Amino acid sequence: ANADWLDNSTRANAQTKLSKFVHLLGGPEKPQMYPTLTLDSKSYLNNRWKLSQVNIDTNLKLNGQPVDRRRFNMAPHEVNAYYNRYVNQIVFPAGVLQKPFFDRQFDAAQNFGAIGMFIGHEITHGFDNIGRNYDGDGNLKQWWSNATNDAFKTKAQCISDQYANLVVTSEVTGVVLGKIRGNITLGENIADNGGLKTSFRAYHEYLKEHPSQYTEEAGDKLFYLSYAQAWCSKSTDAYLRAILKTKYPPFRYRVTGALRNNAEFARVFQCPTDSYLNPSKKCLFNYPIKYRPDIDGLQTFVVVPVVLFHAYPLSINGGFTGVDVFFVIAGYLISGILFKENVKGSLTYADFYSRRIHRMFPALLLVLTFTLVVGCVWLLDKAV
Repeated sequence: ANADWLDNSTRANAQTKLSKFVHLLGGPEKPQMYPTLTLDSKSYLNNRWKLSQVNIDTNLKLNGQPVDRRRFNMAPHEVNAYYNRYVNQIVFPAGVLQKPFFDRQFDAAQNFGAIGMFIGHEITHGFDNIGRNYDGDGNLKQWWSNATNDAFKTKAQCISDQYANLVVTSEVTGVVLGKIRGNITLGENIADNGGLKTSFRAYHEYLKEHPSQYTEEAGDKLFYLSYAQAWCSKSTDAYLRAILKTKYPPFRYRVTGALRNNAEFARVFQCPTDSYLNPSKKCLFNYPIKYRPDIDGLQTFVVVPVVLFHAYPLSINGGFTGVDVFFVIAGYLISGILFKENVKGSLTYADFYSRRIHRMFPALLLVLTFTLVVGCVWLLDKAV
């Protein structure tokens, strides 16, 4: 909802895809049975061979049949989850629907921070650098406009470059073991960032109808602590070297990587600007357009004398020259802010003009309505 770089057509297509998501929880609705299978307690290899043959025969029988989008392709006890882009499906087995990820006795902040983030992570995979190439029915299809496609690539490159600069060190000795491959891990990194932000927003939507026992600050802190706790682990050097060759970043960097791009986290924990977990340059896919006194305030400061001049052109000394001075000064100051933040990556030119469109139209509508009402009143008064 807050990804303002999405145009209307692409946004509509994304919402259509989201509405077609198939979500499966716990285990298969129709467990596969083996009524004719007999196992030998003395031969593991023979048992594996028999099971493989049964599975092959079962899969061959599916040839030519309609695709079953509700097929559960994961063991129920597995502590994992997945998104299948070919059928637009997310699956959460029973193994992951328990502590420390989820528990009915947990506070909502804990559940949203842990399992909520996992759910958001898998949903985001449907719109990451790979999943975005498939539509709601799992077909390979281009449903992004050219402009939005280019904007996505720019933002994805920011994520890729950011993670590529994260140095992985030994958890025992502190020795440098390597760097994360930002281009290879891009899909997971996008999903982590999107999942965390989506879950945090969902948590606050939940609070509107189910007030927390904690203050907002305490609840937000518990949310982020639960998120980090869900990834808590102790890794050997051998494991870290091995995982650096995969599409998954080490757990520690999955936590800190997403938090570094999360302005709400920095606000909640009051992280100093340009500290490790609150860098000035953030890679943002979605964020709310909040009031900024340095930009929006200056624009308001300019609009006021312009409106007054047009209302009372003969009563204000300086005329258009005075108004032009306001425009020049404000334009100079706003341009300086924009150039500075564009270099840091915290506000792009596209983001700036998106702000102007979102704020300008309501303001123009208000001014036109006010002018129309005042004009009608004035004309009626003259007519009387």
